[in-house]
Amino acid sequence: MATDIEKMLRLVTERSHVGALEAPDAESVLRDESGREYLHLEISVRRDIIREARYTCDSDVSVGLAAAMAAAAGLAENRAIMSASLIGSADIERELSDGGPLDEADKPSAAMAALMLHECLRNYSMRYNQLREERLKRRDAEQK
Repeated sequence: MATDIEKMLRLVTERSHVGALEAPDAESVLRDESGREYLHLEISVRRDIIREARYTCDSDVSVGLAAAMAAAAGLAENRAIMSASLIGSADIERELSDGGPLDEADKPSAAMAALMLHECLRNYSMRYNQLREERLKRRDAEQK
């Protein structure tokens, strides 16, 4: 029991969660020092449910990391924000394995995908709270 290469390749080649959203509600981006974008994760949320999750990867990204990003996007889609926040690297590892523990070499990819998802969810939460605060200020100003 270990990494399921066929599953990983299927996650990458199906490309069901690859691409950019037209109007994402939140995103997470990993860039190097020069600004080159390696990973990008976006979500679209309606009524606290993640309706769509999409990712893009640089061509230099390993198949394992691309598969982990696909797994994270797939696990998050159609979940409530709070439920998606519970997705961890162990959940992604299970998606990439054949039912047993993931190979040690592939664990950092699952951890990176989980971090990207959690950052995206934090960014959504911050944006949601900012918009809520603005709405409340407008309401208070109109009531005066």
